[in-house]
Amino acid sequence: MKKLLVSILSACLLISSISASEWGGILRNNSKGATQDFSSFRVNQADELYFWFRSNLGSKWTFSAESFYKYEFSYQEAGFYHNHTVDIDLFKLAFVQPLSRGKLLLNMGRFTIQDNTKITLNQLCDGLQFAYSSPVFISSLYAGYTGLLNSNTVTMLGPGSAPLSPENPLYSLSKGYIPVSLTFTFPVVFANQYISAQAFAVIDPTEEAFSRYYANLLLKGYLTNIFYYSIISQFATVNFQNVMNYSQADLTLIASKKFNAVIGCSYASGNNAIFSPYNGVSSSTSYTSLVSNEYTSTLIPNLAFVLMSRKTKTILNTKAIFDCDDNFNFKGLDMDLSFNWNVLSDLQMGFNIHGYLDYITQGLENNYYATFRFALAF
Repeated sequence: MKKLLVSILSACLLISSISASEWGGILRNNSKGATQDFSSFRVNQADELYFWFRSNLGSKWTFSAESFYKYEFSYQEAGFYHNHTVDIDLFKLAFVQPLSRGKLLLNMGRFTIQDNTKITLNQLCDGLQFAYSSPVFISSLYAGYTGLLNSNTVTMLGPGSAPLSPENPLYSLSKGYIPVSLTFTFPVVFANQYISAQAFAVIDPTEEAFSRYYANLLLKGYLTNIFYYSIISQFATVNFQNVMNYSQADLTLIASKKFNAVIGCSYASGNNAIFSPYNGVSSSTSYTSLVSNEYTSTLIPNLAFVLMSRKTKTILNTKAIFDCDDNFNFKGLDMDLSFNWNVLSDLQMGFNIHGYLDYITQGLENNYYATFRFALAF
């Protein structure tokens, strides 16, 4: 791993010597205290040093790289825990070819990929992306491989939405899936409405053969000058042996430049009618009980208020959690208050106060925590 980082740094220095380039870094701190019933406490401290580099290679090519080192320390009743992690968040070579009515794009290397839900698939991946972009039409084709990622920082899901655990605390290779996607987007198809259709697969080439296939349709846009909506529905299957669904709808009230309100609802199928429990690709916690909960077998209405000023942003978000696996039951209430303050152009501070109250287990999954964080750019 050290040889790899030295090689990357050497390549960056070589590129910077022959072309226009820029670089920088961010020092991050995250301190968290948590409890289940205020009789015992858990403490987590994470410090991260992050570097980024950009360079133009002529008029059409661009090279970008990002890397970080993180030290994490935690304490709970079971004892102390600490861990060191290094990773490469970005290592991308990009090409842009202008055309008379748009442009062709090529991205290759390691960068973030997302599906239209931004929940099912949202992670780093090594691969190639070809795209055509114009004001009225965008198309994209992607193919990649996940087997070189660090599973300490990129958590993917296996059968039953179970997170795949790393084997090495510093750098542990992830499961080798092959994601392939095709996306067609019409940004202003009618009345300035946005429509996107996407199909993607995450192929498992191993003997386990846990391959997943997805297709979604996204609609969003302004209903009036103060109301903005977003609706998406995604159908999926594992090896074409079942049917799963994830759907989400949101309505945003843009009352002013300083205040927004959002009401929405998401559904991740359980054993409901023709559906099976939803199984995503990237780990994404739907609510913060003591038990890790992915987006599966849940119905989650939510209400959020956003207050903004020139230097601050405050968000109050409340979710009602319903378990819809076989039976339909009210499970709990998830509440979060977050505050971010841009103290200076290079310094940001913030905190979160969070609480999850579980009704089904009579408090066994309750989770309360507070987080303080700051980031300093250089």
